[in-house]
This record gives sequence, structure tokens and C-alpha cells, in this order.
Amino acid sequence: MSYDLKARIRPGLWGVVKLLGDTREAEALAQALRELGFAPVLIERAVLHDSERRVVTASSVRLDENELLLELPEREVRVAYPALAVIVRGEVQPGRVATAANPSSGPLRAVAPGGEAAFVRDAQKLSFEGYQAPDLHFLEVPWIVRIGTRVLEQAGLEHGPRALDALVDSVAERGGIRVDRGSRTSSVAAFVEQPAPLRSLSPVPPSLREQTDERFDPYSRVIGEAERQLRASSASA
Repeated sequence: MSYDLKARIRPGLWGVVKLLGDTREAEALAQALRELGFAPVLIERAVLHDSERRVVTASSVRLDENELLLELPEREVRVAYPALAVIVRGEVQPGRVATAANPSSGPLRAVAPGGEAAFVRDAQKLSFEGYQAPDLHFLEVPWIVRIGTRVLEQAGLEHGPRALDALVDSVAERGGIRVDRGSRTSSVAAFVEQPAPLRSLSPVPPSLREQTDERFDPYSRVIGEAERQLRASSASA
């Protein structure tokens, strides 16, 4: 394996190997990676801002023996743990916008600790009030359920990052799924730090626009799609 490839793939994290505009070239690269023992997936850029993959915030959550009970704005949902695909854990900053330059082509560099991307991210924290949250992704539906520390607080439970992590780990263990915590360090994070194409945007009410995090939301969507594809390919193998 070349040094370049080793630098892009980090144990336990999804990473961007290369950005390609040609489908055949992308499939050829994916096949070459499979022959090296990797499990690559191909993801369209449109996934980053796909309106079908909307985020729905839960107002309460309860873990039963065989299923997860989620109170959503319009209904109550019961989810069997095996129906989950992955949990993406990170910090949400409503109103945050993507500021990184849009890479046109070629390989994407991984985010280096202490580098320019990290500096920009830290500066943005001064402008937006953030909170910790996990996103629940499902195998059969594209939309995402987000659970914040406020849900635990409103339920009168112990709250904070540690309590949230305990909840996440419990759900992940019951569902036999992975928890992704790479929103700051994975090269996928650098890939998603780009504004949505103007042609893909439709008018959005200001109240909804303020709730959007244009960095964490696209990252979460990409990881959810990657895990979904990986599970599908493993099941068919």
C-alpha cells in the first residue's frame, strides 16, 4: 500500500480516498481497494445536502428491552435495535455555515490537528452556541433522529457529555452497531466543509435555516450512507 493511501485511511474512521467525477473510474478504484482487503463505498456528493435525509430532533427517548422509544414532534416511534445502521456522535452548532473551499478534483488531504481547518473551526465556536448530540441512522429510512443532552435534562436524568455517551454506548451495544466520533478528525469532515451548491437549494424558512449545521449535518449524512452501504454489501456477500 502506498504511503499516500495509508495517510488517508485511519483505523476506526471513514476516510475520503479520492474525489472522482467519473463513475467508471470510481468503481475501478473501489475494486482495487477491495482487492487490497478494504471495504470501500461510493457516495454521491448530493448526499451531503439531500433533503430526504432530514434531521428530526427527539423530545424524549426511552430504552426498552427490545426497542427504542422515540418521541418526535409529530408522533411516537418504536424502533427495534437491529433497525439501526450507525450512531454519529458530535457537536451541533445551529446556524453554522460551511466556510472551507470547495475541492474541485483530485485527492483530499486529511485534517491535520492544529492546522488551518482546526483554527477556522475553533474560531466559529465563538459565534454559535453548540450542544452535544448523537444522530441515529436507520437501515431502511433516510431521515435521521437527533438526541441532545437537553433531552436527558428535560427528563430529569443525569445529563452532560458523559451521560450522553453512556446512552449512546448502551443503544449501540443493543443494536450491535458502531458509534462514529470522527466529525473532527476524519478526512470526511474536510470533504463536507463546503457550501451547498446554489442549484440544489430550495427556499428554506428562516426558523429552519437557523437550526441547520452545515458542517456536522452533511458529515452525519455521509457516514450514515456509508454504513448503510457497508451493511448491505456485507449482507449480500
